[in-house]
Amino acid sequence: MAEGKQVSRVLLMMLMVWACRGRPEPFASMPSPTPSPAPARFPSPTSIFTPSTPEVELQRHRPLPPTWTPTPTPAPLPVEQACEEPEGLVGKLAYIHEGDLWIRELPAGSSIRLTHGGLMRMPRWSPSGRWLAAVHGEAEVQIFDTGGKLVQSLSGVSFRWSPVADLLAVRTAEGALLRVAPGEAPQILLEPGAGIQELAWSPDGRWIAYSGLRILEGEKDVYTGQPGARYAFLGRVRAAGGRPEELLNAGRPSEFGLILAGWSPDGHALLYWVDPMFSASLLADGVPLWALPVRGGPARALTMEPMLLYEDFLAPSPKGDDRIAVVVGGYRGAWTSKQLHLLSVRTRESQVLFSGPYAVSSPAWSADGTRIAFIAMPDRGDLAGGEEARRGLLQRRLFVVDVDGGSSGPRWEQLTDDPAYRDEYPRWLGEWIIFIRLDRWDRISLWAIPASGGSPCWILERIDAPLTWFGYYGHLDWGNYLDVWRPPAP
Repeated sequence: MAEGKQVSRVLLMMLMVWACRGRPEPFASMPSPTPSPAPARFPSPTSIFTPSTPEVELQRHRPLPPTWTPTPTPAPLPVEQACEEPEGLVGKLAYIHEGDLWIRELPAGSSIRLTHGGLMRMPRWSPSGRWLAAVHGEAEVQIFDTGGKLVQSLSGVSFRWSPVADLLAVRTAEGALLRVAPGEAPQILLEPGAGIQELAWSPDGRWIAYSGLRILEGEKDVYTGQPGARYAFLGRVRAAGGRPEELLNAGRPSEFGLILAGWSPDGHALLYWVDPMFSASLLADGVPLWALPVRGGPARALTMEPMLLYEDFLAPSPKGDDRIAVVVGGYRGAWTSKQLHLLSVRTRESQVLFSGPYAVSSPAWSADGTRIAFIAMPDRGDLAGGEEARRGLLQRRLFVVDVDGGSSGPRWEQLTDDPAYRDEYPRWLGEWIIFIRLDRWDRISLWAIPASGGSPCWILERIDAPLTWFGYYGHLDWGNYLDVWRPPAP
C-alpha cells in the first residue's frame, strides 16, 4: 500500500510539471536595481535576473512549428484598391524583393531593380535621399546613387547613416569602425580588433557611440574559467576622428554584456541594455532599458519592466527633446504583455499612451513629433505557436495616438480593421502612413492610408521576403527589407 501511495505521488508531481510547462512567468514589476561597488557603477545582473532550471528553460524556449498549410492559389489584390497618385504621398521606397534591392519613387514611379545576385538586406536612404546603402551577403556594404548606380563597395557587416549629413559609420567584420563619405576612401576611426558591435550617431552628427566586446587572452573568463575573458564596454568617438572615450564598462573580466540602443533625442545620454551573464536565452525575454549621461554621472534604469531588444520597439522623439516611445513588457512572445509608454530620459517619468488588453509593437513618430503610429492586437496571453498564434497575429491593426492630447490625456484612433490582413511596421510619409500587410497566405504587400483616417490603398502588390508569419515569437524584422525616405519638412 505504501508503495502504491508513493507511485501516486510521483505521478501527480509529473502531471503538475507537465501542465506548467511552456507558461511564461508572471510579469510583476521588477525591483529597483541596487548599484554595485564596481567602477562601472552598474548593478549586478544576478540581482535582477534569476535563471530557471535547464528543464524549464528547454520547455519555455522551444519554438513550436507552424501547423497551418497555405492555400496554393490565393486571389490577387483588388485592382480598385491600388494607390493612384494620392495627393501628398511623396517620397522614396527601398525594398528587398526576391533577395535583390529595388527602389521606387512615390507616388507614381516605376519599381527599379538595382541588383541581380540576391543576398541583399537592410536598405537605408541617406538623409538627403541622394544615396542608398545596403548590406550584401555577410560582410559587404554597397552604396548606390539616386539613379540606382553602384558607386562603392566596402568591407562591413553593419552601418548607420548620420542623421544630419550623407556620411556612414561602418562596422567591419574585424571590429573596426569606419567613417565613409559616398565615393571617397574610408577613414578609420577605430582599428581592427577594437571589438565594436552596435553603432549610433549622436543627434547632432558630431559623435559616434558604440558598444563592444573584447577578448582578454591573458585573463580567465568569469563563467568558463578558461583563458579568454570577456570585456564589455560603451564608448564614443568624434565623427571627425580623434581619441575614443570609454564611458562605461562591465568590469574586468565582465560578468555581463552591454548593448547600445541609441542616444536620447537631446544627445545628453546613451541608451543601452544589459546582456545578463551573456545569456541569449535570458536576453530574449527582455531586459530593462538604461540611460548613461555622456558628460558623467551614474547609469539609471529608465524602465523597471523589461523590454524586448528590437529596433522598432524604441522610437526617439524627432523634436530633439528627451522623450522616447518604448514598447515595454517582458517575455519573448510579441503577442502578449506589451504596452506603449512615453518616457522622459532626464526625469524617468513614464506615461502610458495606450492601455487595455492589447499587445503593442512598432511605434513610429510623425515628423512634427505630435503623433505616434503603432500596431496593436488583442492580448491573447501565451499563444506559444501553431494555428492559435497565427489567428491571433491576424488581428494586428494600425493605430495612431496624439501624444499631446491636452487635459484629457493621449487620444488614440484605430485606422484599420480588415480581418483578411495582419498590419505591421508603420512609417510616416507626410500626412500618410505606409505600412506592411500579411494575409493568411503569407503574402506581403505594402499599403498607405491617410493619418487622419480613410480607406487604405496598396502601393506594392507583392514583396517576396524570406519571412513567415511566426517570425521570432510573433516579431518580424521588417527593417531588414524596407526603408522609406521622406523629403525634409519645410
